[in-house]
Amino acid sequence: MYDPPGDLWAIAIAGIIAIPALTCVVLYGGAERASLGRRRAALLAGGAAVVLGGWFTASAVIAGNGWYHTRLGHGVPWLPVAVVGFLGTLLALGRIPVVARALAAPGRGRRAALSFNAFGITDLVVALTLGALTGYQLLNVTPSGAPISELPLALIPTAAVPPPSPCTSRLVFALLRAPRTPLPATDPLLLATSR
Repeated sequence: MYDPPGDLWAIAIAGIIAIPALTCVVLYGGAERASLGRRRAALLAGGAAVVLGGWFTASAVIAGNGWYHTRLGHGVPWLPVAVVGFLGTLLALGRIPVVARALAAPGRGRRAALSFNAFGITDLVVALTLGALTGYQLLNVTPSGAPISELPLALIPTAAVPPPSPCTSRLVFALLRAPRTPLPATDPLLLATSR
């Protein structure tokens, strides 16, 4: 049994709560920019909060019962099943027209957004690869990777990582499909650099 110090619990829980909360804020802002109205934006953000909060609670119960702690070849590997299942659910929810419009709402900073998302996707791939290699002891490291399957650390790959992933994929596709339009001559950035 892994018994982490209190500050690790605080850091893990704060991060896990902040990521879904910011996801709801982004969905609300996107819905407003997509002209869906405040009521529909609030319903979208509230619905996302219920889904993400429900998954956070379910993942905590699963981890608390020790169901994420399995070895390769010994039972169902619930940790990757949970991550992939929840990610698939979020991607499917992204196909709902209201959610799709909120995620594809126009914004600025195309190049910066693409670079930031490319970095985030690379970070996710590296983290999942290293997590799988160490978690299933295919790569032995010191200290052990076993605590990742116990609370509070099990909540990071199961509850904190999946929510931003569909938003990232939808944003990247929307940015790649969007036409590149030049900035208007009255743009404050252009006026400031031309003086």
